[in-house]
Amino acid sequence: MKRNNTLKYLFAVLFTLTISSTQVLAASGDYEEVSYDQLLDQLSQKKKQVYSNNNDPFDSILIHAGFGLIGGVNNVANSYLYQSGFQLSVGIDLFSPFWATEGVIRNFGTARNGTETRSIKEFDLKVFHKQKMSGQIGYRVGGGIGTRYLKLNDESNGISINDTTPTALIIGGIDGYITKSFSLGLEMGARSAMVSDTADKNSFDATVRMDAYF
Repeated sequence: MKRNNTLKYLFAVLFTLTISSTQVLAASGDYEEVSYDQLLDQLSQKKKQVYSNNNDPFDSILIHAGFGLIGGVNNVANSYLYQSGFQLSVGIDLFSPFWATEGVIRNFGTARNGTETRSIKEFDLKVFHKQKMSGQIGYRVGGGIGTRYLKLNDESNGISINDTTPTALIIGGIDGYITKSFSLGLEMGARSAMVSDTADKNSFDATVRMDAYF
């Protein structure tokens, strides 16, 4: 008889503890019964969140390469001379679609005017802000520094110039984005010598440029 009472007592205690534990878990919301498919969906969503929170900043950076045709006026020894040429450019975004840096090699070839022969080559490094205004049209504005290499010879007048001139430059232009990876634009530029002991004082030019982005 005592043995039966003891078993009943133990059973009552175990039953009470079981009911209490179930109520605590239900009240705290720590337990939720889910199916196998629901568990897979939750794990997939968490995986996507991890990937989205760990996006590589380099994924949004574009490299751009371009070619341009130049026409400009150069102030050489206080004489304004027209010169045409071409340029090659390579640039990269500065961790933003609105800012970029660019290196440019320009070659104006060799021009002859009577007994005078002159050639100009140039290297520019610039930083600029770019942004779309509406639709497929955008603008760029910026500045930088450059180095110009001028050679001018006129044996009849006894003139021989071979100057290397550091310059400061400003640029502004309009770009038309034909596709996401290609644009056609017009860029205006002004350059001024940063030293006084040079025949190559300043220049103004316009460049029709084509750029590819990848």
